[in-house]
Amino acid sequence: MKYQGIGTELIQFVINEFKNKNKIKMIIWCLKDNEPAKKFYTKMGGKIIKERIIKIGEGDYLEVGFGYDI
Repeated sequence: MKYQGIGTELIQFVINEFKNKNKIKMIIWCLKDNEPAKKFYTKMGGKIIKERIIKIGEGDYLEVGFGYDI
């Protein structure tokens, strides 16, 4: 089963869907401590534009939002 490149394909699919619906901006959230995800989203052209705290179970976690102009 092929998994390499699936993240890139997924983001490209979503961008195309957004374009088809005349959307011009997109934001993707990930945990601030998730360095591999942050590196990937940056490589895909995203820039950190927001931070927020979310609750998962009993814990609070910091997320960053990557903005994309599409």
